[in-house]
Order: sequence, then structure tokens, then C-alpha cells
Amino acid sequence: MAGGSDVAETLSCVKCGKPAHLQCPKCVDLKLPREGAAFCTQDCFKDSWSSHKSVHLKAKLSSVGDKNSDLASEGWLYCVKRGRGRDSKLPYFDWTGSLRPYPISIMRTVPAHIEKPDWAVDGIPKVEPNSDLQHRVEIKTPDQIERMRETCRIAREVLDAAARMIRPGVTTDEIDRVVHEATIAAGGYPSPLNYHFFPKSCCTSINEVICHGIPDARKLEDGDIVNVDVTVYYKGVHGDLNETYFVGNVDEASRHLVQCTYECLEKAISIVKPGVRFREIGEVINRHASMSGLSVVKSYCGHGIGELFHCAPNIPHYGRNKAVGVMKAGQTFTIEPMINAGVWRDVMWPDGWTAVTADGKRSAQFEHTLLVTETGVEVLTGRLPSSPDVFPWLNKVFEEWLGNDKRPYEYVLPFLFLLIPLLSTLQPLIFPPLSLQTLLSSQICLDQRWKKTKNITKMGATINEGPMKASNNIENLGDRPDLISSRCPQALTVRALAVGLPLHRFFLPLLPIEGNNCNTPSFSRP
Repeated sequence: MAGGSDVAETLSCVKCGKPAHLQCPKCVDLKLPREGAAFCTQDCFKDSWSSHKSVHLKAKLSSVGDKNSDLASEGWLYCVKRGRGRDSKLPYFDWTGSLRPYPISIMRTVPAHIEKPDWAVDGIPKVEPNSDLQHRVEIKTPDQIERMRETCRIAREVLDAAARMIRPGVTTDEIDRVVHEATIAAGGYPSPLNYHFFPKSCCTSINEVICHGIPDARKLEDGDIVNVDVTVYYKGVHGDLNETYFVGNVDEASRHLVQCTYECLEKAISIVKPGVRFREIGEVINRHASMSGLSVVKSYCGHGIGELFHCAPNIPHYGRNKAVGVMKAGQTFTIEPMINAGVWRDVMWPDGWTAVTADGKRSAQFEHTLLVTETGVEVLTGRLPSSPDVFPWLNKVFEEWLGNDKRPYEYVLPFLFLLIPLLSTLQPLIFPPLSLQTLLSSQICLDQRWKKTKNITKMGATINEGPMKASNNIENLGDRPDLISSRCPQALTVRALAVGLPLHRFFLPLLPIEGNNCNTPSFSRP
């Protein structure tokens, strides 16, 4: 309640009719008439709140209606019939979440000098539906690959331009304008524009929208998450990618969802190489999403890409899928997992494009266009040094120092071995029964399944038996190195750095391992 010294004395309390000197603060914000917002005491205000708050809702709905009327007069209308129609009224629908569609602006134009796909004029693709590439996976020529590299770099730069726009108060239509203008400036055509009558140059999917959200007049709000999906057509080929961004301060559950989705894509990309089956991508994604308590959308999948926007192969993102075929060098396709915080099922909005979660919970997505190479994979739409730093889990400085092929123990080792002199000095004070020199000169058999076992066998003695007993056994068996291979034929041997049981368990997995009379010659990284 806000004090209202300027409220006229003639105003009466809405609740009891007594002279009123106080006014509802929400009504003040909404600039509503004072007559229906005056109260004599806090008690009267509280008692009438359940009925009075409906005044605020009616005022908001009236305000939205007025704004939409203004937009309609400027050509902003609701999209219906899968992009083929427009309507001035919000369609009736059983909405699953709090998000609602807003009116959209008129379709943006493309200059005549820009090379266009065959659907640019009438919205109907001619070549794509009947191409034999819908049934076989094309091996790209060196010329096609080079053109795709160039196109995908442009697409990345366009998406980065859109990412820099994202903040509370910006409409998704403004994001679409930036995407459209940046694509045209680079000499490309925004592939989604008029594709099967899609009315905009990119897709913007907010909160519970899974994919194919249409940019409209809605302003981004603090706490939203928004996915921007960009595809560019340039020199006869397409480049496709998308990312999900945070708008202002986002809750922890949404941060977890977006980061997990990013990780699903990264893990899927890591297995791409010649000879891998397409169906394995879904297994990797589904495993990581399920372990994080999330679900994988099954209604949409990745796709082949090149001179056609969508073609073979189909790349399902869920487990136990029936995708056929194996990867071969020269193939290009997208991986674009859509991960939901709730159930995986989706519902289609009346516009015929916007897919939302069936339970109204949030969804996130990331996408890259990939090229299978002779030795692995090339991410054609990968982030650039100039890409905005919008994901808190990506530490560029740390990544550059480590390199992409580092494992945790590889960058811990340099610091670990700096501690050896210190440990050597402190060892007699902390663990008098053990001799560090004896331990360093001994060898330990380590089973290949060291991740799962708790007991480490040391020349027939278990360290868990106690420091003194293990030390005695070492001295007794020091002249019997043959026990290593005979008792543990599948083991690897390591040089031990240890000053007691707790340090054994911490340091042992980090030490380099060498083969010694074992069937397995060397240690392979996990």
C-alpha cells in the first residue's frame, strides 16, 4: 500500500465506504482511476484483495488488446494456417504454458541481386522433395565442401550478431531483423524465409517452445531462455546452426537444462568419424540427458544438408532409434538435440509451425553443421574467436591452455610433481612407519578395472591391510618380481608415489602407467 496524500478527501473506501486516504500501488502503476483503488486502512485492502486483483488483470488484457489493435493497423497480424494466413485476433487454443503468440510483422524483402532458393517466390520447394538425395547420403566434392565452409562461416557470424542483441526488452522481431540484414549484407539468403511459407528469416524459440518459433512482437523478459536458429543459403549451399541463450538472470534449473543440452551436442560430435553408425548419435545424447534427469524430443531430428536444405541422412537424437547407415568421409549433416525439462512430447500451436512442450516446461536446443573427414569430424559452424562469450561454462583462456585433446590428469600432472619434494620432506613426520624410498622402488599391480575396484594389490599385499603390514610384506616379497605377472596377468604396473593409504587413492590414477611383463602393453586414456 502506498500513501496518497494527494487523494481527494471525497474518495470512499472500496471495502467499507469510509473516507479513504490510501491507494492500491498496483493501480497507481497501471494508471487506473482512483475511485476503484482507494482504501481507508490496510485491513480493508487485505480483505478486498481477492476481488480487487481482478481489476489489474482486466486492465492488462485491455492494454494488450489496445497494443495489438495498434499493431494490426500497421500490418502486424497473428500467423495462422502454417504461414499461409493472418488473423487480427488471437486464436483460441489450449495453451500448455504461460507463453502466447504475438502479432508478426510483414515478410521482409530480399534484394534482386541475391541468389535465392527455389521456394523464395511462392513458398514451395521444387527440387528438394523429389531428389534422390532424400534416400541416399551424398558424398560432397571438394568444391561443395569449400562452398559449405564459406557458407557456414557466414551463418556463424550472423548468429553471433543475433546473440549480441539478446537482452530483456528486445522483441524477437528485432532479432529477426538483425539476422535478415546481416545475411543480406554477406550476400546470402536466409533459408527459412518463405520455406513452406515460413514467414520469417530465422526461428526464435522461447522457454517452452521446442523449435520453429516465429519471431513476433513479444519482448524478451528477464529470466527467459531463447533459442535462435539461423540458416544461410550462399553460393548454392546451406549452412545451419542454432544456440540457446540466457536473457538476464535465469534460474538454476534453466541453466542446468541449457548446459546439459550443450553437452549432449558436444558428446555426440565427439563420436563422429568414418564407420560410426548414425543411430549411435541418439544413444550418446539420450544417455547424457537421462542421467541429468531430462528428456529427449523424438518428433524432430538432425538432417543431411548441402545444396538441399533437408535431405538424407535423418539423425534421431533419442536412444534405440532405427536410423540406417554408417558415416563416411565427405558427408555433411546436422546434429541438433532438443532437450526438455519435463516430458519429451510436443504440441503444435495454431500457427502450424511452433512446437511446444506438452507439459509447458522449458526446452533447449543446440545445433551444428558437421563434415565427416578421413580422421574424424570438422565442425563447419564452430564458434569463432570473435563469438560473444555468453556461456559461463566455457572458459576460453583455460581451453586454449589445455587444448581440445587434454584429459584432466594431463593438466594436473605438472602441478602434482611439483609437490614431490614437499611430500618427501613431510612424509617421515606424517607417516613414520612407511619408507618413501621403499615405496618408490616398489611396483604395484593395477587391474585394468581400477576405476571400479577398491583394493590395490601390492606384490601380493593389500594396502588396505594397514601401512605396517603392507610394508612388511613388501620387504618379504621384494625379491620375487615374478609374482607380478603370475598373479596378475591382465594387470599393468606403475611406479608408485605414496605416503600412506589416503594419498595412494588420490595420486594413483594420475600417474603415467607403463607395461611390465603384462599382456596389456600400455595404458589407454579413458
